Parts: sequence; C-alpha cells; structure tokens
Amino acid sequence: MAVRTGICFETDLAPCRFQELSLTEQSSTFLKDSVLLIPGLLTRPECQLLVAAAEACPELSCGHDLDPRQRLHIRCLGAEAEELSSKLLRHRLLPFLEKELPHVAQELFWQSSGLQDMSFSFARNEPAVNRYTEGGEFPIHRDRKSFTINILLSDPDAFVGGGTAFFPDFPQSQADAASEEQFGYPAREPTSHAKLHLHPCQGTGVIFNGDVQHAGQPVKTGIRHVYVASFNLDTPVSRGGVWAWAPGPNGTNLWGAVGNANASARQSSQRESGDLSCLEEL
Repeated sequence: MAVRTGICFETDLAPCRFQELSLTEQSSTFLKDSVLLIPGLLTRPECQLLVAAAEACPELSCGHDLDPRQRLHIRCLGAEAEELSSKLLRHRLLPFLEKELPHVAQELFWQSSGLQDMSFSFARNEPAVNRYTEGGEFPIHRDRKSFTINILLSDPDAFVGGGTAFFPDFPQSQADAASEEQFGYPAREPTSHAKLHLHPCQGTGVIFNGDVQHAGQPVKTGIRHVYVASFNLDTPVSRGGVWAWAPGPNGTNLWGAVGNANASARQSSQRESGDLSCLEEL
C-alpha cells in the first residue's frame, strides 16, 4: 500500500490536524503499530533552507558525497538550520502533542503539559538531515527512542524512488534479535511483511514510536533530503539547589548541572576524537 498525504499547506502555527495510518488491527494511536502524518510542520521555504544548508556542508566537498547515504548533524549546517530545528521540535511538535495527543504525552513522558520545559535526549548524531543519492537506502530497523519524526525536505521532482516502508510488529528469530541488538536492525529485511510504503508531501511530519520497524527505500535518481530526529524527553529536578536530570519513563538519564565540569570534559574529548563528527556515513 502506497500513501501520499492529501493535505499540504504552509503555516507557522502548530498544526491542529493529523492523519493516522494503522499497521495492524490491534494498533493503538502512536503507541503501537501506528504512523501519524502532520501536514505543514515545515513550510516550503524552510525545507529549502535545510536542503541548501546540507548541500553547502563542507564535508560534502571532501569526497564523502560518493556514499549514497549520509547523515549531516544539524549543528554543522549553520545557525539558521539549528534555530529552525529547535523551533520545529520545541515550539511546533511539542505543542501539537499537548493539544492533539495528551494521552500519548502522558504515557511517554509522564506529563501531558509543560513539555517545552523538558530536556531532549536525542539518538546519536541527531537531529540531522539524511541525504540519499542514487542507490541510497536504509535497512529495516527500530529507533529505540520514545519518539521519532521524519520530514521530507526535497521538492517532489528532486528524486525518483525513495519513500519509507513500515512493518507491523512480528516475531523475530534469535539471529534477527541478536543482530538488531548489536547493529540496530535485523540480519535480513522482510520486505514481504511491509504494510505501508509512504511517500509524504514536502514538509509533512511523519511521527511514530521507537518500536515501529521501518526502512528507507532506495533512491533511483536524484537526491532525497529528510530531516530526522529520534528522542526521549527528560524532566529537570532540583537537588539541594543544584539542577540535575531525572530519568524519563523509559529509564534514560541525562547528566545535569551536578556534573557539568566532567560532562564538558567528556564533550571536549568526544569532539577531539571525532565522535561528534558532522557527517556519519550510515
């Protein structure tokens, strides 16, 4: 089944409508076997800004652009791109959750309001712009975070192919389970189990939880740019007048002001070692 969103509009306000695509009859909105489409999360000029920033990334002039799939961290795409990413997540997506899906916010983050006061804990090298050229694809995997958002940035005629395949939850073999635990995706890709092949409109937010299995389909020609962010939200708490981060419902932790000096040193070491590189060849 291939689906294209039927509503594409430009707005700078938090969207108030969404479309749900269920992967099984036992699906639960967002929480199980469910994919949601939010039209107009980014405007066309905003999508173009992120595409231009990705194409101007210095890493692409060093031979890396020969790889058909790449991940460009948002922090390496300039101040405008970083500001837009923050605005998108904190001032559009989170208010949408509070207004349209408060029960989901409560289930995931233990609260249905005040989400903007919480702290993001992102997957490695995210938020980012994924850049796919001819043959670029991504194997089936789970993101293993509370929340994932993907947004197509490219103009509709910029590429052929691509799209995202979604798979209902199905029993895994021991080999697949071990492979997913080590690499993030199973040893084989069960394309015959794909329930949904999605080609969203430019700027439409595609959101789902970290247990939903999905895969990036091969690009045949052109360049496909996709904004990606997978994250948990954690709550700040005060300990003796010093801020620290409490674990979210999924058991994740973020260091806070209690360990700022050590954390800064760790970050500095990571930068020097290249662990926080701008571009990851996926």
